[in-house]
Amino acid sequence: MTSRNDQGSRTIDLAREEANAALSILLDPATGPSSAEVHILGSWRLLFEGVDESARSEDAAELCAWIQSNAKPLTASQRERAATLVSELAERECVAPRERRTGPGHRELLKHVRGLQRVIEAFEPDLRTPAAMRRIWLGRVAAVVAALVVLTAFLLVIRDKTDLGNGPWRGDYYPTHTFEGTPILRRDSDINFSWGHEPPLERISADLFSMRWDTCLVLPEDATFRFWLTSDDGSRLFVDGTPIIDLWEARGRAQKDATMDLEAGVHHVRLDYFERRGSAGVTLRASIDGEKPGPIPGDLLYYPGDELDTADPCRAVRGESDE
Repeated sequence: MTSRNDQGSRTIDLAREEANAALSILLDPATGPSSAEVHILGSWRLLFEGVDESARSEDAAELCAWIQSNAKPLTASQRERAATLVSELAERECVAPRERRTGPGHRELLKHVRGLQRVIEAFEPDLRTPAAMRRIWLGRVAAVVAALVVLTAFLLVIRDKTDLGNGPWRGDYYPTHTFEGTPILRRDSDINFSWGHEPPLERISADLFSMRWDTCLVLPEDATFRFWLTSDDGSRLFVDGTPIIDLWEARGRAQKDATMDLEAGVHHVRLDYFERRGSAGVTLRASIDGEKPGPIPGDLLYYPGDELDTADPCRAVRGESDE
């Protein structure tokens, strides 16, 4: 035989679901507040039935009288306002939607639902069996844990964004040596890394990883560049999509250079690198018009953007340069 507590427990579950449904509607900017009215009214009726087995919840006057007397922890004035709103919703329920006048506003309904949820919580201990209360608390603990997981993931994203840096090289750090998987985006000031047997980032292993760096070289006048590329394992350098240096082999430390004439304007520079096993590192150096080799001057390099346009990686920079 089903006990009164069991019946009340199930009924209050339904009342809570109706209140939650109303809240979800009110928090959705794409949904009108009137859609929540039926759930608000339904929640009050279920709560009334769950608390009082002789309740006639369809009787609006009786329901409103019960709210004014029993809807604690609301204050007397709050209970009176709640009863008035419920009475209005009950009247609107009997009128065809197209004939209804404008009902309570979004802010008023949202405040009302918050109060309704407090009332439901106040009655729970009296209506729940010990086993049901344990399930509720376990559910709430699970919700807290889920919220912590979401918060942790959010903080990791924030940390990644914070660690982006402000260099002109856009670096995609891949967890595989074949440019597969989801890369970690980072901005680097220079390509001059010697990781040895250590991982390049916390979330990438010390072996079997790859990187792709992009930057935009802006020259005020024509110049002759000599590039030196050194890597362990493989690397390759492209300028405006043309391969300039190719060291694309899994081997120990190797170096190669190339010379090219570049016209004034914007040039896309890309460097690919992969590491298989053992020690890892990659360095790019350049000499401009016979000057001493070193990093490409930072005032000539511009960041291409977080969202790279693969068809024209320096489009944004070229647009800024044209202005």
